[in-house]
Amino acid sequence: MLQTDEKKVAAWSGLVTPERRVSTFLLSITTMIFAFSEFFVSAAMPAAADEFASPWLLPWSFILFLVASVTTGAAASAIRGRFGLRWPLVLANLVLMAGSLLGYLADDPQILLAGRALQGVAEGAAIGLAYMLIPQVYTGGLIARVFGLESLVWAAAAFIAPALAGALTQYVSWRAPFALTIPVAALALLLSLYVPEGEKRGEGGAGAPWLQLMFLAGAVLLMSAASLVEIGPAFIFLLASAGIIGLFFWIDQRGQTRILPHSAFSSNSIIGNGVWLTFLMPVTAAAGSVYFIYALIEIAGLETLAASLVRSLLAICWSLVAFWVSNRDAQARERCAAFGGPLIAAGYGLMLVAFASGSVVLAGLGQVFVGFAFGLTWGPLSQILLEKASDNDRDRMAALLPLLQSIGFAIGGAFFGFVANASGIREGALPDAVQAGIVTIFAFALAVACLAVFFNLRLTKRLRREPAVKAPAVASPAES
Repeated sequence: MLQTDEKKVAAWSGLVTPERRVSTFLLSITTMIFAFSEFFVSAAMPAAADEFASPWLLPWSFILFLVASVTTGAAASAIRGRFGLRWPLVLANLVLMAGSLLGYLADDPQILLAGRALQGVAEGAAIGLAYMLIPQVYTGGLIARVFGLESLVWAAAAFIAPALAGALTQYVSWRAPFALTIPVAALALLLSLYVPEGEKRGEGGAGAPWLQLMFLAGAVLLMSAASLVEIGPAFIFLLASAGIIGLFFWIDQRGQTRILPHSAFSSNSIIGNGVWLTFLMPVTAAAGSVYFIYALIEIAGLETLAASLVRSLLAICWSLVAFWVSNRDAQARERCAAFGGPLIAAGYGLMLVAFASGSVVLAGLGQVFVGFAFGLTWGPLSQILLEKASDNDRDRMAALLPLLQSIGFAIGGAFFGFVANASGIREGALPDAVQAGIVTIFAFALAVACLAVFFNLRLTKRLRREPAVKAPAVASPAES
């Protein structure tokens, strides 16, 4: 009888039971909007930059969105502690609608950037708050199901968004992607009115950790700016950013209201090794996000559409593998977490060889390996971190998971931009110089991936030593 009950609890249909369906739909829509804002709206920026004759829009539309989303995402735990989940989610979606409308109506680049910043403010808070529904609403195998579903949504958005944005921009206007976000945000706002409120933990009484957030935003902004300037100032920006990040850690560990859970980034615990792996995988993947299509066009001579289709192999593999993993039992899912680091290192090793030799086949195979790495690891790793976190730290960990992804991509993009500058990739560079620069970028990416392998091995070793931890007991939405 117990086995039958467990199977019912872990069935996919458990995600859409009356007490869970609103949370499931809201999580999926929020994840989709966040992914679309990275891949969909941003794809329209080249046309906007051309209309306003402001090429600096391209990098800064990314920078402001990421800095704003990282900042409010880091504050999500404190916001929930003081105000609960429902009304902050409603407000976040209202701000998202306002930012999208501002972007749609923008008649100068400054207003457009203000819209992008508002989108980042809204979506950082919304995704952090929405993830806090997971330990509150789902238990046991359903946690794996919901992470599998979110991986599918993210991968589908990453695959569909660039092509759809390109079509809308080409045949309608670059403003169309902004307009499309408004009704979707309105639907998310409506769903937010019906989410379980949950317990207010009172940790917001001292206010959000604004000092830490200021240092975190400043560090990410400086690191992002390092990819936009000459090598000398960029190196100074990177050093200053590293110093600010050190101050962030020091202040956060001593603050009354913290962003990071206990043992985050400590190599002596499951939590620490898992957080390092969760951070380093997006840092590595940022090299592909920024330079993969560019490399295929410049080195292999592919057209933009063909290069984009090769790039989409990552999203397809991530989606299919994540779905397969979410159907495994708890022990099998935990074993899957052992493969993320080695697979992403193998993928970037293949891409390094591919761009050194000009092989499209090896480049595509590298994308497949990276897709397998994220598909196998991301959901199980997220569940492990939630289950191993203490009761006091579970909200922080839930908010930290999407935050780590954004920070990882932002830091990775800035770092590889610095590497690109240092290795000679700039306007007017000769083809041989471009190829040498691309090889250098992917060599550094492989080095970061090797760090991910190191922490992945330590995580796997510690998981084998410790007994399995059951999913956290959670009150039902009715009890909340």
